[in-house]
Amino acid sequence: MGNIDISGEFTGAYIFVVSIHLINVVAITQLRIPRSVSIQPGEAVWRGLRTAIGFALRSPFMRGLLYVTIVMNTLAFPVQQFIPAIGRDNLGVGVAMVGLLVAAEGIGQLAGAGLIALARDIRYHGRLFALGSVSICFITILFVWAPWYALAFALLAVGGVGQSGFGTMQSAITLLASPQEMRGRMMGLLSFCIGVGTPLGGLEMGAMAALFTIQGAITANVAAGLILMAPALVLTPLLWQPLTQPAAPAEV
Repeated sequence: MGNIDISGEFTGAYIFVVSIHLINVVAITQLRIPRSVSIQPGEAVWRGLRTAIGFALRSPFMRGLLYVTIVMNTLAFPVQQFIPAIGRDNLGVGVAMVGLLVAAEGIGQLAGAGLIALARDIRYHGRLFALGSVSICFITILFVWAPWYALAFALLAVGGVGQSGFGTMQSAITLLASPQEMRGRMMGLLSFCIGVGTPLGGLEMGAMAALFTIQGAITANVAAGLILMAPALVLTPLLWQPLTQPAAPAEV
């Protein structure tokens, strides 16, 4: 859509986007969510956060997943903000082709989601999560040094497949590794970890790019991310054990 906005007329593009959102609103109103059998009493936000953190620290799966999540959102995903600059400065393309380059990851994510949907029985969710994390890092390093537009586009598309595996398994592991009573809290803690890493990583990577080069800053950050992720992937059961449903923790 950014490609259409820049190379064509903004009005038509925004009308199209608003139309899609209106269709989504209508679709959401048709959802029927079954009433929960049990009604959980309300609790203070900080108490819920403390309970969620306590459970995460006791769960090897959640410790590994949240750690990798923070690393990826701090050192890898801020690269997405630099794709336009790489397209303009390193690949020498115009705004329309930059918009298409930004869309490459979305194309890959769509393809990856389709592949995951076709999988009938996924037992080792952590392996897909780890594969997605590692592949994103390696492909990102290759992308920033790609000398040709077509190669850069292809790398971003493949990286989008990795992002699909990472994002899908991130939520799946969080839900499957948590008892039903804890799932809402753990999804909130996951969002908190994402929110903590993203702005810090963007600021740090931008500062490094200003001091050195965009390519050097991204390569250094992503390489550091690979090194930092290695202990979590090796020492936690993400790679080695299938998920089993845990028991509910005691309230603290």
